[in-house]
Amino acid sequence: MKKILIYSQSTIVKDPRVYKQVARLSREYDVITIGYGFVDLTNVQSYDLHNWVIKKPAESFIKKICNAFIEKRLSYALVFNISRTLPAWFPLVRTSIKNFLIVNGKYSRTLKKIVNETTIDLIIANDFTALPVCCAVAKSRKLKLLYDAHEYTLGQSSNDQEWVKKKLPYIRYALKKYLPKCDRMTTVCASIAEEYQRTFSIPLPAVIKNASPYKDLSPEKRNDGKIKLVHHGLALRQRAIEDMIKTVELLDDRFELYFYLVFKDMEYYAELKKLALPLGRVFFMDPVPMDLIPSTLNMYDIGLYILPPVNFNQLHALPNKIFEFIQARLAVAIAPSPEMSEIVKKYQLGVIADDFEPESMARAIGSLDEDCIQRYKQNSHSCAKELSAEVEIEKLAVIVEELINSN
Repeated sequence: MKKILIYSQSTIVKDPRVYKQVARLSREYDVITIGYGFVDLTNVQSYDLHNWVIKKPAESFIKKICNAFIEKRLSYALVFNISRTLPAWFPLVRTSIKNFLIVNGKYSRTLKKIVNETTIDLIIANDFTALPVCCAVAKSRKLKLLYDAHEYTLGQSSNDQEWVKKKLPYIRYALKKYLPKCDRMTTVCASIAEEYQRTFSIPLPAVIKNASPYKDLSPEKRNDGKIKLVHHGLALRQRAIEDMIKTVELLDDRFELYFYLVFKDMEYYAELKKLALPLGRVFFMDPVPMDLIPSTLNMYDIGLYILPPVNFNQLHALPNKIFEFIQARLAVAIAPSPEMSEIVKKYQLGVIADDFEPESMARAIGSLDEDCIQRYKQNSHSCAKELSAEVEIEKLAVIVEELINSN
């Protein structure tokens, strides 16, 4: 069988997008994964970056110093932290040096060793952290490269001035350098694909949505007089989870909100709990494994999401949770994020607030009665197969087949 190498600096079994690539392609190809953790699937060989990284042997003190620089233990101190005292042209030199360190560093050596020891027909690089290393290795070995950008790297934290100052220059440099060298490129939604094409003058990337696996569920209908809203996912401050609590505060007592959140910032968790406590209608549930999300959410009525457009990616987000709401057979209530709005409008899945404020969302949800909610839930049921991961991932399979057959 042909052999595909999938590279991602993430825990692959917990990264839905990358895991779907591995699971689908391993049905037709031998797959090698390089990332964190192991993937227990037939035809898959895994290399865990926690334990399998090639380091240069250091035989002398001079070589140890050189290796420390290459491994970036000294590079930031010697190159980046002193750059503010250097002339205005130095940032270009700095990004070039950083790129040299990355494409000649330990991850690159690991990738090169694996590629040298086996016959690879295609490399798939996932997300920006994989792009420079995979592109450098692919071109030096004359291998086909598919780059899955996931989201728009230039827009991921553009609201953070520290990120703009320290990280954006290299990201822009590397994208400009490496995107034209990719044989094909994919991303999560149309607006991001168009932005990549406009900014970097490359062919329009293919769109593969972050759809969820199909679940054989049916819409639930309850008769307790309550309307239960639900939201799940990672709770980050820039996502303003508090706006959804404020929305419920503006609704009448029929409405309850249930959160299934993963917190890394426990101070933020405490703030949200304090805000919700006086209402008595907002509940924090224990998060559930990824594959149990749709069946868990199925008992609720409306999937709720207000994502403030603080940067490009948040404005144009088309996240997993929208598709998980659909697989859970829920009605959907969202703010006017354009990509999510297009799905909700096209399939008539629910309501879209006039703006991103809690007052607008409360008006939109407050206009619903039980018949409307049940109709929207039925519409989710009707499009669940069409908007499933099984359909979306076939787009990747077609691209991969074309690339491999073009060798």
